[in-house]
Amino acid sequence: MVLLSLLGGAIILWRALRRRRSGRAGAPALARAALSAIDRRRRPPGESGPGITSVGGAVAALRRPAVPRPLPFVTIKRTNPRVGDTFGHWWIEVDGVESYGWWPRRCPLRIRDFLFGATGTVNGLGGSCAGGSSARDPRHSEPAQHRFHPVLTARKSDRRVRDEIRSFASTFAGEWRWSSKPTSNDCRTFQVRMMNVVGLVEPAGSTATRGRGCPFLALFGPRTRELA
Repeated sequence: MVLLSLLGGAIILWRALRRRRSGRAGAPALARAALSAIDRRRRPPGESGPGITSVGGAVAALRRPAVPRPLPFVTIKRTNPRVGDTFGHWWIEVDGVESYGWWPRRCPLRIRDFLFGATGTVNGLGGSCAGGSSARDPRHSEPAQHRFHPVLTARKSDRRVRDEIRSFASTFAGEWRWSSKPTSNDCRTFQVRMMNVVGLVEPAGSTATRGRGCPFLALFGPRTRELA
C-alpha cells in the first residue's frame, strides 16, 4: 500500500510538473518531485499527522525563490565547552528528523586523542559514541546554548539545500582534532564548512555565536581567520 501510495503521488507530481513546464518535465524532474514529496512527508518524533503531502507543497520545494531567505526547516545548534560540564558540540538539524555533526570515533575521549587527534566520523558512526546513525547526530533534538535558522544566500531550491547538506556529510572524512589551526577538523569546522558549501550564513543577531574558534582554545591562540 505504501508503494502504491508513493507511486500514485509521483504520477500526480509528474502531471503537475508537465503542466508547469509545458510538457518538458522529463525523468530528472519526476525524480526530484518524488524525492521532494517524500521529504515533505517527514515529521519530527512526537508530532502527529501524516505530514505535508499536497502536490503544491512538494512542487514548491523545487522552486528557487529569491535570496537571501531564511530556512525554517534547517536548525543550526551550537553548545560551547564548559569546564566540568561538556566539551561542547556543534551540529545541524534538518526537518527535525535528521542531523549531522563531527565526532571522534572513540568515546569517551582519551587525553591522547584530545592532544594528538583521532579518527573522525560523521555522527560517531562506526565508533563507540552511542546514539548516532547515518542521518542522526547523537545530540539530535537536544537543547543547545545557541540555536537559529540560517539564511540562504545562493539561489536554489529547498530540495537542493537538503541534498547538498546530505552530500557534504556523506563525503566528509579525516581526523577529529581540537586545534588552534583553522584547518583542523572538529565539530565547529565541520559545521562552518558545510554552511559555506551550501551557502548558509547566520541571521542578524547570531553572527557572534560563530566566535573566533573554540573558547577553550583561546588559551592557546584562537582562530583569527575564516575557514578555507
